Amino acid sequence: MPQTSAAPQRLKLRPETFGQAFPRLRESRPGWLPEDVFASITSTEEEYSILCPQEVVPPGVPRIEGLRVLSIQPGGQMIFEVMRNIDEDLTKKEIPVVATSNPRTDLGFMVVSDGDLPAVRALLAEAGHTLEEPDGAPARPGT
Repeated sequence: MPQTSAAPQRLKLRPETFGQAFPRLRESRPGWLPEDVFASITSTEEEYSILCPQEVVPPGVPRIEGLRVLSIQPGGQMIFEVMRNIDEDLTKKEIPVVATSNPRTDLGFMVVSDGDLPAVRALLAEAGHTLEEPDGAPARPGT
C-alpha cells in the first residue's frame, strides 16, 4: 500500500487490554471504575457504555472484551484529518476501528480488536507510521 497523504505519525499502544462494558445503571462514573485508569464513557439516548481496562469490569456486567487502544498526538496537524487518514487505511483492509479524540488537547484514540493487532501493526508500518509498543520499543510489524 502506498503511504497516505498524511505525514508519518507515531502512535502508542496502551499496555492494557480493554473491554466495552454495558452497565444497566447509568452513572456519570460508576463506583467500580477506578479514577486512575483510562476510560471513555459514551452516553446517548440509545446507548450507555464504558471503554475501560477489562479487568475492572465487575462480574455480571455485559461486556465485549479483547480491545486495544492506540493513542496519537499529531502535533501541528489537525487530529481529525490524521485520524481520518489512518482510519481509511484500516477500513480498506477491512479492519474495524472506533475512534475518539479531543481537539482541545490534540489527542486521539483508536480502538481495535486484539485479534486485529498484527494486521494493524503491519498496515501502519507499510503506511510509514510508527507504532510504539507499551515497553517503548518500536512495533514489530505483523506480530
